[in-house]
Amino acid sequence: MYGHNWDAAIPTFKILSLSLPLQMIITITGAIYQASNATKHLFIVGLFNTLITIVGFFIAIYVGESIEAIAISWDITLFLNFTLTFMVLYKILFKSPLRIIFSSLAIPFLNALLLIPCFLLLQMLPLNNLYVLFILKVIISFTVTLLFLQISKQISLKQLYQNIQSRCI
Repeated sequence: MYGHNWDAAIPTFKILSLSLPLQMIITITGAIYQASNATKHLFIVGLFNTLITIVGFFIAIYVGESIEAIAISWDITLFLNFTLTFMVLYKILFKSPLRIIFSSLAIPFLNALLLIPCFLLLQMLPLNNLYVLFILKVIISFTVTLLFLQISKQISLKQLYQNIQSRCI
């Protein structure tokens, strides 16, 4: 799409793409801390998160000595920052057990684990058309997620179908 000059950046972007779900979740926490009038906790958590990220980058620079190592360290430090941020949020601010957050993240995490082999198998197909590949990924993601949610009893496909059908009539 952008030419062969970008081919070397693809592995780094693949590594960084793992951090996107956590980034989307963690970006809302600042507003939650502020709405809870806990800006002191937000500041302290922010300091620790910054320290964790800096240490992670230094380790990646000195041990890995590559841009991929820095990308991996970003993913790892973001996971640590996510864990710390939500531990403080749930334990101190909400005074709730951590199992609440972990149980609510279990289903999406398991679904993501199911999608990984699907996408790895899809990479083996000799497809050069990015649009076809994108459409296949969307169809596979949608299908696997719906089936997983049905099997884990999070939704009822039959009920979903009936709801859609009743709205179309």
